[in-house]
Amino acid sequence: VEENAYGIDVQEVTGELAQKFGIGAEKGVIITEVDPESSAAEKGLRPGMLIVKVDREPVPDMASFNKAMAAAAAKESILLYVKIGENARYVVIKKMAKKDK
Repeated sequence: VEENAYGIDVQEVTGELAQKFGIGAEKGVIITEVDPESSAAEKGLRPGMLIVKVDREPVPDMASFNKAMAAAAAKESILLYVKIGENARYVVIKKMAKKDK
């Protein structure tokens, strides 16, 4: 499971996850957790959603997702194309503020 500055945890779609979340043969990475204080949560992202594109680039697997996220590291927001079931939409999410330790 990969965490990032945008408040979402994702992982590669496995047969088990595809069955659990009702995903067919779609390519992408699946959201497994959303920080409730993130812009992702405010925009309605939730576990089980499939991220298909990051900044309009296809992300069929974790390697391409990580590459797209690294390319977007300097940005304050990113554009995701997400799907759940037959519904798909673009969502802009913002980086989370750094938490004091």
